[in-house]
Amino acid sequence: MKNIKLRIRLKLFLIFILIFPITGEAQWLPDVRLTNNSGSSMNCEIASNGTYSYIVWQDNRDMRTEIYFKRSQDGGQNWESDVRLTNPPSNPTVPHIAASGSNVHIVWTDNRDGNFEIYYKRSTNNGTIWSSDTRLTNNSNVSTNPRIAISGSNVYVIWRDTRDMGYSLYFIKSTDGGVSWGSETRLSTESFALVGNPDIGVSGQNIHLIWPDSHLSNLPEMYYKRSTDGGNSWGANTRLTFDSAVSESPAISVSGAYIYITWYELRDMNNEIYFKRSSDNGNTWGNDTRLTFGPLLSQNPAIVSSGELVHIVWHYGVTNFEIYYSKSNNLGMNWTSPVKISTSNSSATQASIATVFNAVNVVWHDTRNGSTNTEIYLALNPTGNVSSINFLGSEIPGKFELNQNYPNPFNPETKIRFTLPASGKISLKVYNILGKEVNSLADNNLNAGIFEYNFNGSALNSGVYFYKLEFTGYDGKYFSDMKKMMLVK
Repeated sequence: MKNIKLRIRLKLFLIFILIFPITGEAQWLPDVRLTNNSGSSMNCEIASNGTYSYIVWQDNRDMRTEIYFKRSQDGGQNWESDVRLTNPPSNPTVPHIAASGSNVHIVWTDNRDGNFEIYYKRSTNNGTIWSSDTRLTNNSNVSTNPRIAISGSNVYVIWRDTRDMGYSLYFIKSTDGGVSWGSETRLSTESFALVGNPDIGVSGQNIHLIWPDSHLSNLPEMYYKRSTDGGNSWGANTRLTFDSAVSESPAISVSGAYIYITWYELRDMNNEIYFKRSSDNGNTWGNDTRLTFGPLLSQNPAIVSSGELVHIVWHYGVTNFEIYYSKSNNLGMNWTSPVKISTSNSSATQASIATVFNAVNVVWHDTRNGSTNTEIYLALNPTGNVSSINFLGSEIPGKFELNQNYPNPFNPETKIRFTLPASGKISLKVYNILGKEVNSLADNNLNAGIFEYNFNGSALNSGVYFYKLEFTGYDGKYFSDMKKMMLVK
């Protein structure tokens, strides 16, 4: 019944936008309840790839906490039944999820060994069948709050750990898709530091970490660290915030050379959401940008990026929290006004966000059904992830093609047209004459058709550049092509 209602709402919405074209931001559908049991479902995380959306969460419906999983095969419109993933005589908590291709990877904290350790499991067929649990840590102290990221066959996990007299940041990786794992590496070396919950983002061999750390003061500040060789070596810890207020709950998203981070902070005598970006793979960072200005508390942001688009969600309130959303259409330079996307009238918190096709999916846990019966809810924006790619025609082309940009030479704008005979995920990137990526234009899931990207090179110097299109189809098809263009100012 729940899926039927969601399909009806989606059809009505699509009819509406066909009759009344939308001139502003795309609209959010009414939020939908995804779990329904007598226990508490909470700490949910969402990931997506292709047409699939995946959710994990912790749930105590079985008289003890277990990890559960749920998936949608159509971008969040319809959802399958809950699947229980753990069955130990313990209380596994705080799951995190990442997806790439048909592979889905999950990590969580588990005390089945008498102390808290990090556990992992994977599926290689879109969440249909799951491997057995794999213990990643083995020490007598507390290992908790893991995060996971994927790049090809490399799987990276970070967590916070108390084995070194205070919380430290640790890292471990697999180079064979999670079959085997290397040694643990300690990444923060200061004693008695209070390392808060970390986050991780990847692009190719570049790994980017963000976490709150208080080793230089009693109040945590945001710190950043990166590896450019798949975690074999690491750069120095870089402090990103410099004020006398608490900085907490960071989230990170990476799109090519662009790195976006968000967190909440008390510097304005109130918890507000802040944003910061690097456009050169973490070498330099822009100024802090305050995104919220409400009288109540804005906390626990989550972030996802796709090409030029950046999306952020958070919860806002004091006792009755709601989920709010803001979007940037231009690489984080400008932001839309915050929009409330939940209708809890109780407490909606701990939001997580993912994009699939043109849609944006947001999940959170919600107490509108009773304070002791927390459930997972979803908000869906069917057309919220549309970037600067213009759709020119739905007639299915006979072949893949990346056209020469026009005009060429250009100053500062040009158009890049390409055709796709199949549906899948594309990336469109610009490189300089040395082969260094200077802009990630698009990272989108697209249906078959003819498309055109409007590229503005005003931020670049005159010279020769290359633009590269890569396509990975849901049926396994792959296409790649690169062409040269010249910017003359």
